Amino acid sequence: MPRKGGKPKRSAKRRLSIYRPEYDVLVSLLKEIREDAGLSQQELARRLKVQQTFVSKTEVKDRRVDLVEIADICAACGISLREFVRRYVERTHGM
Repeated sequence: MPRKGGKPKRSAKRRLSIYRPEYDVLVSLLKEIREDAGLSQQELARRLKVQQTFVSKTEVKDRRVDLVEIADICAACGISLREFVRRYVERTHGM
């Protein structure tokens, strides 16, 4: 049903970034940097001072991650946020 102004309402699923392919790239890249650093989910969680479920739920997209958390994960994995963003942009270019 059209809203005021005649535009149809978009579904919530279409608006949320977690349903976009770029979010899949983001989550895959987070897992990749953890593995490249030689860290288990448990070790990363210990470094972040969080429960292991924080890491696992992030990696299977059961939990949305924000920029502050991404920066913390990058630091714990020994990669700069700038490098992480560079890789992300490289992989999502043209999506």
